[in-house]
Amino acid sequence: MRKLLILLTVMLFPICLMAQNTIGESKEDIRKIIQSNPNFKLLTGDNSDTLVFTQGMQAIFDYKNNICYKSISVMPLKYMSAIVEKMTTDSYKKINDNTWIDNKETLRVTIVVDKIKGVCFVTTTSYEK
Repeated sequence: MRKLLILLTVMLFPICLMAQNTIGESKEDIRKIIQSNPNFKLLTGDNSDTLVFTQGMQAIFDYKNNICYKSISVMPLKYMSAIVEKMTTDSYKKINDNTWIDNKETLRVTIVVDKIKGVCFVTTTSYEK
Protein backbone atom coordinates (compact mmCIF):
# COMPACT_ATOMS: atom_id res chain seq x y z
CA MET A 1 0.00 0.00 0.00
CA ARG A 2 2.83 2.40 0.88
CA LYS A 3 4.53 1.77 -2.48
CA LEU A 4 1.26 2.46 -4.27
CA LEU A 5 0.88 5.76 -2.40
CA ILE A 6 4.42 6.79 -3.36
CA LEU A 7 3.77 5.87 -7.00
CA LEU A 8 0.53 7.85 -7.04
CA THR A 9 2.28 10.82 -5.47
CA VAL A 10 4.98 10.80 -8.14
CA MET A 11 2.38 10.57 -10.92
CA LEU A 12 -0.18 13.04 -9.56
CA PHE A 13 1.68 15.81 -7.98
CA PRO A 14 3.23 17.28 -11.07
CA ILE A 15 -0.38 18.21 -11.89
CA CYS A 16 -1.00 19.86 -8.52
CA LEU A 17 2.43 21.49 -8.44
CA MET A 18 2.05 22.79 -11.96
CA ALA A 19 -1.26 24.35 -11.01
CA GLN A 20 0.15 25.84 -7.80
CA ASN A 21 3.22 27.22 -9.55
CA THR A 22 1.13 29.13 -12.09
CA ILE A 23 -0.42 31.68 -9.71
CA GLY A 24 0.84 35.11 -10.78
CA GLU A 25 2.24 33.85 -14.09
CA SER A 26 1.17 35.20 -17.47
CA LYS A 27 -1.19 33.28 -19.75
CA GLU A 28 1.47 33.31 -22.46
CA ASP A 29 4.15 31.78 -20.19
CA ILE A 30 1.80 29.07 -18.90
CA ARG A 31 0.81 28.15 -22.45
CA LYS A 32 4.44 27.95 -23.55
CA ILE A 33 5.29 25.57 -20.70
CA ILE A 34 2.28 23.35 -21.35
CA GLN A 35 2.61 23.32 -25.13
CA SER A 36 6.27 22.32 -24.86
CA ASN A 37 5.14 18.93 -23.54
CA PRO A 38 3.54 16.78 -26.26
CA ASN A 39 1.83 14.58 -23.62
CA PHE A 40 -0.44 17.43 -22.55
CA LYS A 41 -3.63 18.49 -24.32
CA LEU A 42 -4.43 22.18 -23.82
CA LEU A 43 -7.85 23.67 -24.52
CA THR A 44 -7.51 27.45 -24.64
CA GLY A 45 -10.01 30.20 -23.95
CA ASP A 46 -10.09 33.95 -23.38
CA ASN A 47 -10.18 33.85 -19.57
CA SER A 48 -9.24 30.26 -18.82
CA ASP A 49 -7.33 27.29 -20.17
CA THR A 50 -7.93 23.62 -19.46
CA LEU A 51 -5.11 21.09 -19.38
CA VAL A 52 -6.46 17.57 -19.96
CA PHE A 53 -4.68 14.50 -18.58
CA THR A 54 -5.52 10.82 -18.55
CA GLN A 55 -7.88 9.09 -16.11
CA GLY A 56 -10.27 12.04 -15.86
CA MET A 57 -7.68 14.44 -14.47
CA GLN A 58 -7.41 18.04 -15.56
CA ALA A 59 -6.14 21.43 -14.48
CA ILE A 60 -7.99 24.67 -15.15
CA PHE A 61 -6.16 27.99 -15.14
CA ASP A 62 -8.25 31.15 -14.66
CA TYR A 63 -6.86 34.50 -15.84
CA LYS A 64 -7.57 38.11 -14.99
CA ASN A 65 -5.76 40.66 -17.14
CA ASN A 66 -3.86 37.71 -18.67
CA ILE A 67 -2.38 36.72 -15.27
CA CYS A 68 -3.28 33.42 -13.58
CA TYR A 69 -5.11 34.14 -10.32
CA LYS A 70 -6.64 30.71 -9.71
CA SER A 71 -6.01 27.13 -10.73
CA ILE A 72 -8.17 24.09 -10.15
CA SER A 73 -6.92 20.53 -10.39
CA VAL A 74 -9.67 17.94 -10.88
CA MET A 75 -8.77 14.40 -9.84
CA PRO A 76 -10.54 11.17 -9.00
CA LEU A 77 -11.57 11.02 -5.36
CA LYS A 78 -9.38 7.98 -4.75
CA TYR A 79 -6.32 10.28 -4.87
CA MET A 80 -7.48 12.70 -2.18
CA SER A 81 -5.61 11.07 0.72
CA ALA A 82 -2.38 11.16 -1.32
CA ILE A 83 -2.94 14.86 -2.04
CA VAL A 84 -3.45 15.66 1.64
CA GLU A 85 -0.41 13.60 2.63
CA LYS A 86 1.74 15.40 0.05
CA MET A 87 0.65 18.82 1.35
CA THR A 88 1.57 17.74 4.87
CA THR A 89 4.95 16.48 3.64
CA ASP A 90 5.51 19.80 1.84
CA SER A 91 4.86 21.73 5.10
CA TYR A 92 1.47 23.15 4.17
CA LYS A 93 -0.41 24.31 7.27
CA LYS A 94 -4.01 23.17 7.66
CA ILE A 95 -6.19 26.16 8.59
CA ASN A 96 -9.59 24.41 8.52
CA ASP A 97 -11.19 21.14 7.42
CA ASN A 98 -10.45 21.58 3.73
CA THR A 99 -8.01 24.49 3.42
CA TRP A 100 -4.22 24.69 3.70
CA ILE A 101 -1.65 27.47 3.22
CA ASP A 102 1.94 27.05 2.11
CA ASN A 103 4.78 27.67 4.55
CA LYS A 104 5.53 31.08 2.97
CA GLU A 105 1.86 32.05 3.45
CA THR A 106 1.49 33.04 -0.20
CA LEU A 107 -0.81 30.26 -1.49
CA ARG A 108 -4.15 28.91 -0.30
CA VAL A 109 -5.17 25.39 -1.33
CA THR A 110 -8.76 24.26 -0.84
CA ILE A 111 -10.04 20.74 -1.50
CA VAL A 112 -13.71 20.23 -2.31
CA VAL A 113 -15.14 16.74 -2.70
CA ASP A 114 -17.92 15.82 -5.12
CA LYS A 115 -18.91 12.31 -4.06
CA ILE A 116 -21.57 12.06 -6.77
CA LYS A 117 -19.01 12.62 -9.55
CA GLY A 118 -16.28 10.82 -7.59
CA VAL A 119 -13.78 13.67 -7.92
CA CYS A 120 -12.03 16.23 -5.79
CA PHE A 121 -11.30 19.81 -6.80
CA VAL A 122 -8.00 21.22 -5.57
CA THR A 123 -8.23 25.00 -5.91
CA THR A 124 -5.13 27.16 -5.54
CA THR A 125 -5.28 30.93 -5.12
CA SER A 126 -3.13 33.60 -3.54
CA TYR A 127 -3.35 33.67 0.23
CA GLU A 128 -4.45 36.97 1.67
CA LYS A 129 -4.03 37.39 5.42
